[in-house]
Amino acid sequence: MTMKDIKEMQLSIKQAIIDGRLYVNAASLPDQRTLLVFVPGWTLAPKKFVSLLMSLVCDSKLADVLGGCDILPFRYANSMISNIHPSEVASNLATQIQDAMVSRRYNRIYLMGHSIGALLLRAALLVGKEESHPWTSAVRRLVLLAGTNRGFMPGTFVQKLGAFIVSLFNLPIARLIMEAQIGSEWVTSLRLKWLRTFAGGETSPPEIVQLYGEEDLVVAADDSLDINRYDNSVVERLAGIDHEGFCHVDENHPSYEKIQEAFSRKLPSPEKPRTKDRHMLVFLIHGIRDFAEWHYALDYEIETRDEEIEVIPVQYGYFNILQFLLPHQQRRAVRVFVDKYVQEVSLSPKAKIAVAAHSNGTRVSQQALAENDFIQVDRAYFAGSVVPTNIPWSREPYHGKVRKLRNDCATKDIPVGILCSALKWTPIIGRGLGTAGFHGFQDEMVHNQFIDGGHGAALKSNHREFVARYLIGIKDEVSITKKAKHPRFMRLFSKWAPLAIVIFILILLGIYTAMALLPNGMGVLLSAAFTFMLIFLLQWI
Repeated sequence: MTMKDIKEMQLSIKQAIIDGRLYVNAASLPDQRTLLVFVPGWTLAPKKFVSLLMSLVCDSKLADVLGGCDILPFRYANSMISNIHPSEVASNLATQIQDAMVSRRYNRIYLMGHSIGALLLRAALLVGKEESHPWTSAVRRLVLLAGTNRGFMPGTFVQKLGAFIVSLFNLPIARLIMEAQIGSEWVTSLRLKWLRTFAGGETSPPEIVQLYGEEDLVVAADDSLDINRYDNSVVERLAGIDHEGFCHVDENHPSYEKIQEAFSRKLPSPEKPRTKDRHMLVFLIHGIRDFAEWHYALDYEIETRDEEIEVIPVQYGYFNILQFLLPHQQRRAVRVFVDKYVQEVSLSPKAKIAVAAHSNGTRVSQQALAENDFIQVDRAYFAGSVVPTNIPWSREPYHGKVRKLRNDCATKDIPVGILCSALKWTPIIGRGLGTAGFHGFQDEMVHNQFIDGGHGAALKSNHREFVARYLIGIKDEVSITKKAKHPRFMRLFSKWAPLAIVIFILILLGIYTAMALLPNGMGVLLSAAFTFMLIFLLQWI
């Protein structure tokens, strides 16, 4: 091949990458046809990676791997506000690879993805296997560049602000990246489906090399637990590169050699999955205005009785009353728990699961159970529960997800008995709130225990031993005290609390109406000042 032919070929490859279309190497032999599929990350087009892709394809050291290969640079709607669902993108990707396979009959396929492109490639591979696409049998390796295998977490100020606005107002935009967040239903389902697909021994897991940079603020080593379970997978950290740094890599870049090796290095055959031998996992989920100090005390009570039990604190950060009332903040807390659940279960898939939750933690666990079929709990313990009393634990969508549930109710629990009793009737902010931690659950499968005290009474030192014994399954876990009774004043306040909310709202409307009648714009200034004061108070409480 003359220099002119080589240059023309390189121009053709470059233009195909820029256009995002399949490049077909007419010179490749029928029995040696190789396809390189590349999927860029969020907001990045394939043309951003021209230097890297060209370097790999033209690399003489990779001639036996990628020499003379075809290239499929996958383009999809990945703008900042793209509203396409990632499952649809993955299905389209699987179809495009299958169409290429039908026309070219590839012997080898290499999949390379950046950031959420890694998730989309893995999802496409699962789609292909479910639909028995022939191309899945030709896949030799996945090379993931800063793959967000655990999901995406907004890192920059703009990303955090955007996610906050979209979640707060439930805007019908940016569905692609919102569904690709850590703990989201799509990401979690993908990770668990991946584990199930390659856990039975019937289907061999693909070879995987995950590379990420030391300066990457989006991806960490433990984000890849579900893909790094077998010996034929590698996770490696590169010096001097950040999350989007792979866009600037060419054959002269210090990290190029590692990317080159990701295609050519030999990997061992997959043996048994890497797991932790833990027979039980106990998740502890805290409430609002709580730094979860009780986690450490209960952890001690449990592990002194059985060292093989792993206690896992689920900490979604300090919640004030304003965060407690905002639905998007509640969704964030649920995602934290779901993500933690998948992380730990992927390491110990046969372990029994127990959950102990207090206050807002009960709402987090209840919502996670309602929305995710894969969550299974052997024993659940609720204290100061802020969820409705009529939750049908023995019926759908909870049927079979919780084998045993104990609910400790405090007779003088003001936050649950009065505040939740009042707020549960309010639109939006009261959705999902209830008084199960004061009145108990109505479902017969729940054991309601009434104890004397306030909101944190069930987690005090004299009671933790009984909680620990219940969670690990010791027989005398139920009898702690004789049933306590609600004081009359608590029953009355709980009953009439909704009226207090109505009165409070009417007073607020009266104040804003009075301020609106003030002349010379004073009403606007006072209304703004009054609103900021209310927000400050809610954050302080």
